Amino acid sequence: MSRSSSSSSSSLSINMLMMGDEGVGKRHCHVAFLTGSCPPMNQTPFVPCDSVMSSHQTVDGRDVSLSLWQDYYEKSPHALRPLRISSADCVLLCFGIDSLPSLHTIRDRWAEEVTAAAKSPQVVRILVGLKADLRNPKDKDTDTDTAATVELVSKEEAESVATQIGAATYVECSAKTGEGLKEMFEEAMRQTMQVLAPERRKKCEIM
Repeated sequence: MSRSSSSSSSSLSINMLMMGDEGVGKRHCHVAFLTGSCPPMNQTPFVPCDSVMSSHQTVDGRDVSLSLWQDYYEKSPHALRPLRISSADCVLLCFGIDSLPSLHTIRDRWAEEVTAAAKSPQVVRILVGLKADLRNPKDKDTDTDTAATVELVSKEEAESVATQIGAATYVECSAKTGEGLKEMFEEAMRQTMQVLAPERRKKCEIM
């Protein structure tokens, strides 16, 4: 597989991969963004592990064909992971803001795997804090018991890790309430477009 390219002068294809520890909320985020509805939080949504979910988006007036998939083999190395990383234009490195260890794993494992497998050093990394609704326990849809008893990762801690791993930015969102969800993916596409557009212009000049 090769890195994506635009299919026309006005549209751009982006391959996006979600990575992170098991149980941080990647699947809920994935499904909620593409369907507009979050599955029940006490259920693990089914997404075929070898399928790519595609969606057409518009970002800053630009048409984007987004192919979104995620890593389902979090607990051990898997042959598919390097292949998917190598074909990705953007990697969303996801952790739960209610789990500091999941943030540390981003720094100590996942980011290193991206560096090792990425074909291009310019693959865009976005650090994503999931379960952002826990920062607002007064919201009716938030689990107030969890929010009150769990020490949340501070934004300063997350931004420090983002800098360490070379992430383009740090963003938070909630699949449960929809808070920041659309904006997170739009920012990821926006950051990726800034990298892919110059690459395309350079190829055109060479041809």
